[in-house]
Amino acid sequence: MRIKLIITSILLAAITGQAQPALEWSASVALSESDRLYSMVESPDGGFLAVGQTFNEDNKSSDMLLVRTDIRGNVIWTKKIGYAGKEAGHKIVVDGNTFLIAGYTTSAGAGASDMWLVRIDAIGEVLMEKTFGGKFDDEASCLVVNEDGSIVLGGYTMVQASSTIHGYVLKADNSGNKLWEKEIDGHFRTYINAIVKTKTDYVIGGYFRPMNTDTYTSHMGRMVSLDDNGKILWDQVYGGEKDDAIQDIVVFDGKLLALGTTESMGGGQGDRWLLQTDMAGKRLWDFGAGQVLNDEGNSMAVGSDGMVVSGTSNRRETNSDDIVLNGYASFNLTGNTKMIAANWEMISGGELNEHVSQLITTADGGFALTGYTCTPYNYDSKPVRCSALIYKYQGSPEKAVEYYVNRKVNSWRKRGEFERSEDYEARIAPAQMQQVMDKHKREAIDYYAARFLSLENASLSKYDADKELFMMNVSGGGVLQVQAPIDVAQSFKDNFGMRELHDLSFDLRDGKFTLKSATMKVGRYIYTYKEIDGGYAFVKTGETAEEETLLRGGNPLEGLNIAKAAPIKSRTCYALVIGIDNYKGHWKNLNNAVRDAQGVEKLLKERYGFQHMRTLFDEEATRENIINAMMWLVENVKEEDNVLIYYSGHGEYNKALDKGYWVPVDAQTASVSAYISNS
Repeated sequence: MRIKLIITSILLAAITGQAQPALEWSASVALSESDRLYSMVESPDGGFLAVGQTFNEDNKSSDMLLVRTDIRGNVIWTKKIGYAGKEAGHKIVVDGNTFLIAGYTTSAGAGASDMWLVRIDAIGEVLMEKTFGGKFDDEASCLVVNEDGSIVLGGYTMVQASSTIHGYVLKADNSGNKLWEKEIDGHFRTYINAIVKTKTDYVIGGYFRPMNTDTYTSHMGRMVSLDDNGKILWDQVYGGEKDDAIQDIVVFDGKLLALGTTESMGGGQGDRWLLQTDMAGKRLWDFGAGQVLNDEGNSMAVGSDGMVVSGTSNRRETNSDDIVLNGYASFNLTGNTKMIAANWEMISGGELNEHVSQLITTADGGFALTGYTCTPYNYDSKPVRCSALIYKYQGSPEKAVEYYVNRKVNSWRKRGEFERSEDYEARIAPAQMQQVMDKHKREAIDYYAARFLSLENASLSKYDADKELFMMNVSGGGVLQVQAPIDVAQSFKDNFGMRELHDLSFDLRDGKFTLKSATMKVGRYIYTYKEIDGGYAFVKTGETAEEETLLRGGNPLEGLNIAKAAPIKSRTCYALVIGIDNYKGHWKNLNNAVRDAQGVEKLLKERYGFQHMRTLFDEEATRENIINAMMWLVENVKEEDNVLIYYSGHGEYNKALDKGYWVPVDAQTASVSAYISNS
């Protein structure tokens, strides 16, 4: 499977040093022959929202593509926004409870294409659309939102048909009404790729192509500073004798740091280009880094312990483009040093071409990126096909748990529309809130620890016959002891590769996830992880006389007779798993619905190998989201596929209609219209 290949390549390519993140999950979307994501944000209510472009089969053009995931990487919904012409979204930012998108459209406006500013709500509904531009081509590639709600867009405008292009910056109020505009000219074609707001100005970055009469002979990187009224404060050019371009800008350690692609520096045909200037644009240093072939610098993000730089690299071994992440703890270039070595590097890729569009930091202290993967030209003698991708990299244990709990608690504090004051006050009383926080902390620890600690991929040391001990080396979790009596040690070693782990529970101690309890079946022997002699170890506690059924007591599927059912054939498997504990209004809270649903999710993935799964837990399990998930099944499942739908939450039976219903999380009254039929 593709995900396993990605994880393996990242682990093998990781270089020790500054703490590098591990891949937490990946998601892909393939709605058409060409789906690409260009920008993403972390949604205020959890999860991610990404924007890009998808092929429109009807008019052989493209639509704007929106992809919404939850915090676990499940795709909640996808939407297309398009009209008669061609549309694309290049940049998305959060603005309160809404999202602003910058891109272009050929379906409206004054020219062949126009800058397109779109505001959407949390479910992708369009709230506002504005176009800007002249009579030729205009596109928006970047934007920022100020504290006063005003919006600044960056892109380009064509001032002569198929000829001269100027950089174009525009400021609008929060309703999209233009306040001022500024063209950045002086060369044949100027493109703006990035904009950053500092304390005193806006700094835009990109590149230009020189005129025949220009003093420059190649593409040059360019940064321009504008004040709040669009007046140019400074204008600087960077690069060498060959083509160079800036793609991204951030403020780091009180200086400007630009990332792009250079042919003037480095050892390859093209290299990632890092450039540092002071806040007035004066160059301090720059260098190129990469492999022998082509490398690009695309996007960077500032983390708690340094900077992560992302780009694309063409690897000679595979002759394909891979995504490359480099981590830097600091950027101190002194003396005769010509470049700064990365503290760590991660590579993701394989046969297909992978491209990163944007890298962001996440609230849990990790990172996420979005982009796309494409088949190489003439791959399998078929046309090039592209699918959208999102990768999420783990944050720190404490921040991850804190983020998860805060998101759940904030949702719980919101009063329901049909909730009485006395019910609301009782629900958010201190004792009740403490129970809610403890419950979600337990959920968070179990969720994140299962990803930090890779027990399934543990390796085994040589047996210490004197101490009757094995050591399990766990990625992310150090070493676990196994007390195996000498008379069963050979059996343990022979069957370790087929071990079964059950009833895992974790803890967070001293900033690290640790295993708290577990049961491990190796061969016919049972080992229990527990405290012993002041430490923890797996201890042999029993054995099975005969082979057990796949499902045992305590399993959330118990009672469904799955062990006796006809075997699942080797076909594509889809699952929709729903669990709701936290209800408001008429419905009382439940205690274990989400835990049971998560148990089913784990079982279906790890035991039965379900390839396609969507999960909706607590506030995610709204009526609309459940219906959208059902539509996902309808649109994707074929007659020969296997489907399992699991629901754990309140149910209602209407005797008059002789129908049963699920109660979604947003059903605050006992009204059939708020339910979902389970038939």
